[in-house]
Amino acid sequence: MSDHVKKHLFEPFFTTKGPAHGTGLGMSIIYGIMEQNKGHIEVESHENKGTIFRIYLPLIECMLPPSQKTPILSRRRITGGNESILLVEDDQGLVRVLEKILKNAGYTVRPRGP
Repeated sequence: MSDHVKKHLFEPFFTTKGPAHGTGLGMSIIYGIMEQNKGHIEVESHENKGTIFRIYLPLIECMLPPSQKTPILSRRRITGGNESILLVEDDQGLVRVLEKILKNAGYTVRPRGP
């Protein structure tokens, strides 16, 4: 993306699409969610080559007494219930691996890519 687009990326109603093709709210909503949760987003972009968004969320410990807290690296298996994950990645090999891992953990996976 151009420097101009990158500069305005998280502004509400900023869009590079025509008037009939969207409102430009998506990235501003994502930015708001990240701010509310004390996270942040890094954007790395090279015009006409691609863009990488890195999303960082803080680790949150449960509201349990210290004696009942589980170490971060526990042996518990994380399993999904009836959640769906939208998996967006243009490397199809990586999509296959991540899709398999997430499905084995019980998630419904909806892969999207180019």
